[in-house]
Amino acid sequence: VEPDLAILDEPLADVDAQHRGTVERIIRDLPARGTTVLLTTHRLETAYRLADRCASLIDGSLRNALPDNHFSGTIAESDGEPVMAIAPGCRLHLATPLRGPAHVVIDPRTVILSREPVHSSARNSFAGRIAVLAAEGDRVRVTVDVGVPASPPASPRGERGVPIIALITDRSFREMNLQLGEPISAVFKTLALEVYGGKPS
Repeated sequence: VEPDLAILDEPLADVDAQHRGTVERIIRDLPARGTTVLLTTHRLETAYRLADRCASLIDGSLRNALPDNHFSGTIAESDGEPVMAIAPGCRLHLATPLRGPAHVVIDPRTVILSREPVHSSARNSFAGRIAVLAAEGDRVRVTVDVGVPASPPASPRGERGVPIIALITDRSFREMNLQLGEPISAVFKTLALEVYGGKPS
């Protein structure tokens, strides 16, 4: 049987660990045989491994949305350290044994904002500019465009860089007196990054 559409609701929920890889291979092979797959899962790592496109069910509505600070790319090795390029001159430093195509997610609550160079154990520090400020209750969501020069203009054609989002308290926002367009650095540790996909090196 080779249906045009296969709807799979949590297809790995009752599969033991020994046979999980076999079921995943069967699902991944279906599109090559002309079958479109619609799959539901509560596990991000499953969605990222098996799907070409992901959407989220939020408040009963289907939205073409991914978690904040979601990056897709290839984990390579540089000077013995795993890294993923997210923009020209911008590489995420990771703490993982995985290599190859993968997805990386950074919790916005773990991103630190600083106007001055940060001297700490944090391996990831990206200079950029504040592109968006959005109040969310007693929190403020700060979007920093990285991968663009810190001094204006951001680029000859006003291009934007790669967004990294930080979620800070309203008090921190007021104390720092953050302003749209100002230079800022987004800083986070390698252990703050969640890696999905990839293969053991």
